[in-house]
Amino acid sequence: MEGRCIYCNQDGGDLRKVTVAARSRFLLKPAQKEFVVHREHEDAFVRFNERVLGSGRLFLTAIGVCLLAMVALEIALVAGARTVGVVGIGLAAVALGIVLAALPFSTPETVALFGIRTAARMVRLAGAVVIGGGLFVILQAR
Repeated sequence: MEGRCIYCNQDGGDLRKVTVAARSRFLLKPAQKEFVVHREHEDAFVRFNERVLGSGRLFLTAIGVCLLAMVALEIALVAGARTVGVVGIGLAAVALGIVLAALPFSTPETVALFGIRTAARMVRLAGAVVIGGGLFVILQAR
């Protein structure tokens, strides 16, 4: 069988096709989709896919809330509430980083380039960087 494992992004080996329910980019109605995966990664892939199906909407909602909070706090910052705005933006950034670390979902393009395992690690690393940036902003507010 030709192709690359969707989980580890390696070709060759004991590849097989696995059919799972998968949602579209904007988490619309799930449809059956076929993926190529190594036999040893099949269980991990199915578990990750179930996690995406169950937590995808929560992920998008949490990202949206964090970003809207940042916009509202930037407005407060411009309006003159400097400490509230800066600390609030820092806290919203920390919350955003926690969401990224807890739910490491990436774009389909990133998964196609690196595989699910590496893409999830990259998202967790980005979450840690965002948490660090948020904490830095909070500490600079004094």
